[in-house]
Amino acid sequence: VAAKLGIWGTDLEKYYERVTEIPFSSSRKMMVCVTEPAKNAEKNELALIPELELDAPRVAHVKGAPNYILNKCSTILMDGPDGKPMLAPADEALKKSVLDKVDELSKQALRDLAIAVRPTQDTSELPEDVDQKFNLLVKDLVLIGLVASIDPERGGVKQAVQDARNA
Repeated sequence: VAAKLGIWGTDLEKYYERVTEIPFSSSRKMMVCVTEPAKNAEKNELALIPELELDAPRVAHVKGAPNYILNKCSTILMDGPDGKPMLAPADEALKKSVLDKVDELSKQALRDLAIAVRPTQDTSELPEDVDQKFNLLVKDLVLIGLVASIDPERGGVKQAVQDARNA
């Protein structure tokens, strides 16, 4: 998705250093990556979404199942009345509208991911236990968007469907 927007991982690595990562798990349904600004990066170069005001030593980036992520969100980035991005409290009505969009995308056979962030402090004080660390990093998230993609057709699917029809 980032590549479609002209943002490449190798370019971001110049500005953000990965501090820690909690891999995706089927029980958590999400993953977390914590970054900090690279020592040589200037502040204005780092403001990809200035409305988020991510002026913190580190940022937790979270991606995963939309319903799981929404349960951890306290704020949602959305279009304001003037068309500019704004932050809104993640009340039940707003969460429902996001989940309605997820349902709409799912009905189109699209796989959905939610993307959220959270400014955070020094990660060296986080517990060693992965589940405890995870729980501390994913509270009060800011939902920044949904990503929908279609899975490519697997080889042999067309033939399998044709064989089933012929049977």
